[in-house]
Formats: sequence, structure tokens, C-alpha cells
Amino acid sequence: MFRTTLGLLFASTTLSVALPTAAFAQNKPADETADASNYGEIVVTARREKENLQNIPVSVAAVSGDAIQKLNILTFGEVAKLAPGLTIANAAGPGTEPVIVLRGVRWTDASGSPAIPLYLNEISFDPATILQSMYDVQQIEVLRGPQGTTRGAPSISGAVTIATHRPDLDEFGGFASALAANHSHYNGQAAINVPVIRGKLAVRVAGLVEDSEGNRVRSLNNSADPSVKTRSFRVSVLAQPTDTLNIMATFQHTSVNNQLYNQVAGTGSPGKTVSALLPVAFGGLPPLVLPPNYNGPPISTNQYLSVQDLRVKANESKINLFTFNATWDVLGQQLNYNYGLQRNHGRGITNNDVGNSLIGFDPVSINNPTRGPFLYTHELRLSSVHNADRFFDYNVGIYYSKAGSKGPVTFDQIAAYVPGAFGAPIIAPASPYINQAAISRYSVPIHLDIDLTQKTYSFYGNLQFHLPYDIELSGGVRFVDDTRPINTTGTTGASVVAFPNFLPAAFGGCPAPAFLPASPIYGTKFCDAPIPGSVPNLGPPYKKKFTPVLYNISISKKLSSNILIYATTGSSYRTGVGNIATYVSNPNLLVANPEYAKSYEFGFKSTLFDRKVRFNADVFQINYKDQLTQAPNVQYLDVVSNPAKPVVKSTSRAFFQNLDARVRGIEVELAVTPMSGMSLSSNLSYAKIESKGGLFPCNDPTRPLTANNVMNFCAAAKGQTVNAAAPFQANISGSYTKPLMDSVDGYVRFLINHNGKNPNFGFVRPAKAYTLVDLFAGISRDDGGWDLGFYAKNVFDRHVELTRSVITPPVADFGPTGYDQVRATLPREIGVTLRYAFGSR
Repeated sequence: MFRTTLGLLFASTTLSVALPTAAFAQNKPADETADASNYGEIVVTARREKENLQNIPVSVAAVSGDAIQKLNILTFGEVAKLAPGLTIANAAGPGTEPVIVLRGVRWTDASGSPAIPLYLNEISFDPATILQSMYDVQQIEVLRGPQGTTRGAPSISGAVTIATHRPDLDEFGGFASALAANHSHYNGQAAINVPVIRGKLAVRVAGLVEDSEGNRVRSLNNSADPSVKTRSFRVSVLAQPTDTLNIMATFQHTSVNNQLYNQVAGTGSPGKTVSALLPVAFGGLPPLVLPPNYNGPPISTNQYLSVQDLRVKANESKINLFTFNATWDVLGQQLNYNYGLQRNHGRGITNNDVGNSLIGFDPVSINNPTRGPFLYTHELRLSSVHNADRFFDYNVGIYYSKAGSKGPVTFDQIAAYVPGAFGAPIIAPASPYINQAAISRYSVPIHLDIDLTQKTYSFYGNLQFHLPYDIELSGGVRFVDDTRPINTTGTTGASVVAFPNFLPAAFGGCPAPAFLPASPIYGTKFCDAPIPGSVPNLGPPYKKKFTPVLYNISISKKLSSNILIYATTGSSYRTGVGNIATYVSNPNLLVANPEYAKSYEFGFKSTLFDRKVRFNADVFQINYKDQLTQAPNVQYLDVVSNPAKPVVKSTSRAFFQNLDARVRGIEVELAVTPMSGMSLSSNLSYAKIESKGGLFPCNDPTRPLTANNVMNFCAAAKGQTVNAAAPFQANISGSYTKPLMDSVDGYVRFLINHNGKNPNFGFVRPAKAYTLVDLFAGISRDDGGWDLGFYAKNVFDRHVELTRSVITPPVADFGPTGYDQVRATLPREIGVTLRYAFGSR
């Protein structure tokens, strides 16, 4: 299979060369940031200094702000179209939960320390906050391979760095752009640059306003449209008081309001007969027959429908990010200080009845950070200023980060339903046709307080030796001191349970109506017994310290001025994840172990035919010990929320367990400029994760869940594929620009993105391979002063199911819902864009 895939890679690359495509940008000077599709010199900062992409032993995909604008990329999820091997799931619509995959390694929101750190202006923030909005970006770099001995947070599979446009100290300027498309999608962006003191002090202000229908999913039971409203602004100040001192501070505020539905697909409920516990002859009621499809009709994935009564989310989040970067060149050395601060405020409401098994009522969980999560980092780094006469360069640094909340993050939801919740107990069967008052009275609420704080201290250093025969040897080490205390407490609220009062107390009836009030729901034949609140045992506080030592070694050789070969190896570590939303008594399931990994990579880079062809390739392997692997939708017995009546629940997307695994892959990039005004590129990635053997959570109907077996584990056979994203990904992109009249050009561009079959480990079934095509055409001033464009994304309107997971209904008495929760590609979008720019843009 691996050999076949290699053949496909090179065959696809050869095909892309024959396509009539065109260049995105002209060649730029070496000291400017260049387009990833510019086949002159591309300058990147992968190693914390400006270097030619082709001269460094690092696999990097660079995407410039110019390419982002020309391909109408509005979200970070769409950036992944230009960097195969990288997957960002918010490409399925603004407001969707962020998921990042790089070299097969996966990170999701609420899954602990980022496996793929995202840096905004050199600061590693929570990825979920950075991914909310994208505008006025100068360059994005996707760094593949071990990270951690030259910058911030450690990572084994790579990192993504995002640089916003720096203020221009010398020239006044700015831009404004607008987009209008179907699906009620509108996007407006603008920026203005003002040199306050020319050459010394400048300010840049940028902003974004965007409205859309998010994942485009509508509900059959709610007429309100889905919506995502994003508002953001950024203020950047750059000061250069002397030639050796450079200071930049940036503040960004983003406000996002999401009101969305969960997409479902399936046949709907098969129907069920629910019998009363007491026969009719003894005062009970006839069996209740739930007809097929009582909760909704058959629905296919390409209908983009939900059956929820309430929108899945009513989230209002406000995100404040502050970055401070200072650089001082002194005595031939460079001193850098980077500081970042993140503060979040908001409230989220999630509908837990995705399959609409409870008609007219929606059990919800409410996330309400009492004082708001925070994250801040400090980094102090000393490095040499590169000197061609010196045979070595170095950098050493100290890094500190702390993340948590000023107060506990709280969740409120229903822990259990008691007799009376779905009809009069004993004589009346459970009924889905109920009202909210009845449910609320006979349900047990639970309130969770979660304290999560992570403190990380790191000391790192790296040496680069410039040896004879154009050989570079580089080595680095990082000492980590990592502490993550987790403290979770849960309090169940007081409730009532309904009892029939015609039975003696010994048989469960009310002792006497005088001591218990009559039920306001079921009348005088029933009485309500109080259930006092309690504090469930959610496990002892967790606090451990880990002190791993990480390393990175690379060696490279220039075979000629245009050809480089290199080999690297490195190690990494990631803190274990607290499974805070899973109510189990087994402490081994509450917190996953940290993961450790070692990586090996061999690469080749070449620039040929007077910079008209760029061909890069690498192969890699990552060996994981205790890889943090997602295990959603696994049934377990909740023996904590209501010990008297344990119920079966399913793990959430944030449930992780450990599994030893191995990743093997290859990445290939080919870029060609066959003629003036024309360019094309092809990027391909293959990364397969295989189990090295072990046990992993699973659903096994042959082994019932009990208090001594709260979750089943099955053998993950050695060699079993455990990818969460498609192992094979590829894109082909190109553009053709032709002068139409004096100073006016016409252009056509395309982007073809292919994703192979997705094994979807932990979900219901694999996703099929699919290809999406985006087309762009328009006219523009040759100096970029204005641009009028038209575009179509997902031109052929491919409705492809990306994920499918089982829905566990809030109450099992009504049987299966007949629906699965799904996520699909966005339907075709057609729109128009207009942009005007002047001066410094």
C-alpha cells in the first residue's frame, strides 16, 4: 500500500505540471515575505530568523497574505487546502468545533495541551481562540516535524505560526474589502496604517465583520436560521527608537455569537411499545405505542437538516489577545522578549437531545466560566546574529506559561430522571409527549465546578555548526517542568420523586398524604417525596509534576547551490488529559497518561531551471508511547451521578485514552512557472497511524456493563489503522494572469483539494474519498490597487459525509433515535469580492 501511494503521489504531481495554470505572484526580493506559490526566494522564520525556505532542514509550507487574498481564504480551515497533511475542521463552517490534524496527529478542543501549537505573533495561544477569525494576515507557516528547542511549546508533529501585518514605519496606507455570497454569507475587512513618527513609530488598525449560516444546517422543528456573527478588531503599534531596538505590541478583540444546530442523518425512530409497570387490571394504563418516526422523518446527509427543538448552541464568546514582542541587537547578539495574554469571557448552552427523542423538551448543559479562562506566556531568548565568518550560531531561552481560570469553570445539566419525569410512575408508561414543567420537577440537576490550571517552565538551547563541505549540524535540548492540577467537584440539586399513594409504605407507596404533598402534576393519587442534594465523588484531586528532557538533532548538506538533503530526529512530550465529563469510579479512566514520542525524518529540497521549478520531498516516522487518542461515543456505566440507579452514557469528543502507535508518511511539493504569468503547484501528503498493539475503549454488546466493568476494552491489533483524518491528501492549484488593457489584468485561478478515504477510528464508519474544486476569476489593477472578483467554492456541490457518530438518547426507555450525528462538507458557495488598497497595504 505504501509503495502504491508513492506511485500515486508522483503520478499526480506529473499531471499537475501539464495543467494550464498561472502564478499567484511575481518574484520578490529576498528580504520580503514571499508567496508559497512564488518560485523565487521564499523567506520563512521557521527557526526564528529570516531564511530562504530552500536552505533550511525543516519541512515548511508557507502561505502568504497575498495568496490568502487571491484565493479568497476566509478561515484557517481553508488554509489547510494549501498545506496537505494539515486538517483544520472549522473548514466545515464557522462556529464548528476546532479540530487540527498534522502528520496524522490530532488535536480537538478540550483535549489538553495542543498537539499542534498555533502561534500568533510568536505567542502560543489556545488554538480554539485563534481559529475564530482570520484577517490582515501577513504570512502563515506550517512547520512539520519536531519543535521545541527553538521556540515556545514542544510538539512532535509540527506547529503553525501566524504573523499579522506589521505596521509600516514609513508609508501611510490601507485597504478595504467586501464579500457577498449565497447562504447569507457576508464578510467585510479593512485596515489602515499610519506612520506617527516616520521611521520611528507607526500604528495599524484592522477589523473584520462577518455573518454566515455557519454549518448551513437547519432544523425541522425550529424556524430560526443558523447563524454565526463575528466581529473583531486589532490594533498594532510598532516602535523602533533606535536601529537596534524593535518593539511591537498588538491587541485583538473578537466577539463571536454562534447559534447552530447539530446535523443528523438516518431513518428516524423505528418506534417502540412502552408498557406500564402495573397491568391494566390493577389500575395501570394500556401500553404506549410510540409510532415510527415520531421524532422525525428519514433524513440524508445532503439535506443538511437537524431535528432539534433548540439550536445546539447559543454561545456568546469574547476573546481578548495581547502580544508584545521586543528585539534588541547588542554586542553582536540578539535579545528577544515575547509576552502573550489571553482572556476569554462567554457562556455556552448545548442541546443534549440531538436525536429529538424528547418531543417539546431539550435537556441542555450550560457552560458558564465564572471569571473567565486565561493564558499567559513569557519567553526570554538570547541568540547570535548570523555571521558568515563564524562557524557556529546559538540560541538559549527560558519559557513560562500558565493557563487556567480565575474561578472554576461550571457546567449545569441533568444528571438523572426519576419516577414522574415522563408520566405517572407505575401506572403510566414513559411518554415522549411531555412538557418542560413535568421534566424539570422530576429530574436531578448536577452542577460541576472544574478547576484546571497548567504551569510549564522550560529551559532550552540550540547550537548550529557550519562545517566544511556545506554541512550544517544542529542540536538542541529542552528541560521541561510541567504541572497540571485537576480538581472537579459535582453537586446534585434537590428534586422530587412521584409515588402513587394507594399502596402501603412497605410496597413503595406514600406513608401518608399528610407528610408528603400531593403531586401538582399527577393529582391527589400521587405524592412527591423530596430528594436531597448531594456531592458526588468525582475522584480525588489530581496533581502530578513531569520533568521530561527533549532533544532535536539535524544534519544537512548542500549538494549544490540549489540542492539540499537533510535528516532530523527529535523527541517530544504532551501532558495527560483529564476526562472531566466522564462520570466513572475507575481513577484510571479519569486522567490519561502523558504521551511521549520520537520522530525521524529525511528530506530533499531543490530549486531548478533558474528558479522555475521547486521540488521538495520528505519521509518521516513517529513512534508514540501512550499517544493521546480520542475515543468518543464509547458507552460506559455512570455510577457517580446517581449511584442508586446507574445509567449508560457515551463518552464525549473530549474523552482520551492512551495507545502506543506509529506514524509513517511522506510529503511532496512541486511548483513550476512554465511561462510568464502562469504558475502551478502540487502538494501531496500521506501519513498513516498504526496501533502497536494494546487495549482501547470499545462498545462490546457481548460484555454487559456493571459496577465492576464500567467500560469495555477491546484489543487494538498491531497494525490497525487509527487515523482520525484521511491519511492521503493532495492539492493542485494554479493561476493565469493576462494584461487586458493599460494597468489592468484579467485572471483565472483554481484550487483542487483531494482527501482520501478517512478511517475515522472511534466513529461509526469510514468516510469516502472526495475531491473539491474552487474557481476564481476577475480583473485587477496590475499594482494591486483594486480587484473585482467572482468565485465558486465546491463548484460541483459535493455533499460528502466527513464524520458520523452514534447518538445516545437522554433516556434509553424510548429506544434508539434512528439518527446519527454527522458532519459534511459545506455546500456550493458562489460570491463576489471587491477590494481597494492604497499606499502601505
